[in-house]
Amino acid sequence: MSEPALPPKPPSASRTARRSWSIGLLLVAAMLIAFADAINRWRSAVPANRLPPARPLARMTLADGRILIVEGVTFGTRHRMGPRSDFFERFGNWIPQPLRDQFAPRIPESKFQTKQPALVVWVEAVDPATGTNMDCQGIRLEFANRRGDLFGAGDSHWFGGAGFWRMGHVFYSFPRDEEKLTFCATPWRTNQTQRCILENPHRSTAVTWAGGSLPQARKAGGLEIFLAGLEARTNELAKQPWITPCRYWEPRWVLSQNGKPAVGWTKPEWIAEDPVGNRGQHLGIHQPVLRFSVTVFPDATNANAVNLIATSPPVSLPLANDIWWHATFSSGTKGNCLMGICPPGTRVFSGGNLTRSLPVVMGVAGGAPSGWTLRSQRTSPVTVTEWHNHYSDKVTIYVHSDGAVGPERFAVRLRDSEGRLWVATPEPQGHRGDIHIHAFLVDVGPEVTNFVAELVSLKPVQAQFLVRTPPVTP
Repeated sequence: MSEPALPPKPPSASRTARRSWSIGLLLVAAMLIAFADAINRWRSAVPANRLPPARPLARMTLADGRILIVEGVTFGTRHRMGPRSDFFERFGNWIPQPLRDQFAPRIPESKFQTKQPALVVWVEAVDPATGTNMDCQGIRLEFANRRGDLFGAGDSHWFGGAGFWRMGHVFYSFPRDEEKLTFCATPWRTNQTQRCILENPHRSTAVTWAGGSLPQARKAGGLEIFLAGLEARTNELAKQPWITPCRYWEPRWVLSQNGKPAVGWTKPEWIAEDPVGNRGQHLGIHQPVLRFSVTVFPDATNANAVNLIATSPPVSLPLANDIWWHATFSSGTKGNCLMGICPPGTRVFSGGNLTRSLPVVMGVAGGAPSGWTLRSQRTSPVTVTEWHNHYSDKVTIYVHSDGAVGPERFAVRLRDSEGRLWVATPEPQGHRGDIHIHAFLVDVGPEVTNFVAELVSLKPVQAQFLVRTPPVTP
């Protein structure tokens, strides 16, 4: 007797899942192919470097023939312009090049941060004959207020790519109290200015200050600081075509100690603030009241005013190889140390640690003999690794700090076996704040063959003055 036929077994869950994944992948692939075909047809009609920005704020035909396009204006500390693609930003390095070429934004995103709130004007340039994007450098940009004061860009960030260039010009001072901003563009080669009107994205109202007359005096840290007067000046660097000829009030400072002229102190560093919130030196000459903040640091060799915090082992010159001490100072934490001394060359740091040491000075072609460069790369979908390169044509001492924010500064002085002192030069491009590394350049004569490096802390003397400005003469 025959057995009844068994019903067919249902497909296993794993086989069903595999079949569903296969169908899903085929559908996704078909959609990508169709989308890529549409993108290709659109791109064949519009060349990549002729894609206009969406709704530019202004277009100006400059005297050198270029058309300057104002893409946008941002205010704050985090600035970005252009279409953003989180997907390509995080996963672009792991997408096959053909797909990346097909789907990556044709106009790239640009972004950077400022340490304090600032206004950023984003511009690009176009060739009027071909409509193609072109380099937008070589243009002086500034704002003019209704009283004729000029406010120049404090910094600029250039972004370049395949057939596309953009710049973000940073303004820490501008006519904050005006609803409409007069924006001026002057090519370096022509010295002819074009203007346009932009909306003020961060308008502020002037506060009421009651300033005092001059002269004024303040006592602080054993010093007496006099603000003896104000003199109307024009930016001394304005003879260069890229520098805005700003007019401003320059204070005249006098330092005394125990009734005598103070010695062993550096030149006073000052900054002004106006009632609408601008901070800087070039704030115009028409504000009735200004607040001046002054900071005076002791010389590194001023034994009565500096604090010795670390001393290196003896060093012999000439220096042939890197010497790393990693001598901790202050509280003894790992974050604070006198790192070491290196001959001319390039040192690469990442995360505050040395990763490579090269005997070749790998700086910017035609640039300064020493300085910092930065390279970054996304090493995972959630991680971006940065490499900070310091290059120098001189022997260099490196210091790592814990990043604590405060008014004090570091200095390095060099003491030879005879007790003579020299001061190492702080890197002119400043320290690398992101990784808290300070570079000091050793520039001594050939007669110096040995020394110890002494790291000292410079505690400043600070004071503020609220003053009425002199009447402006025509």
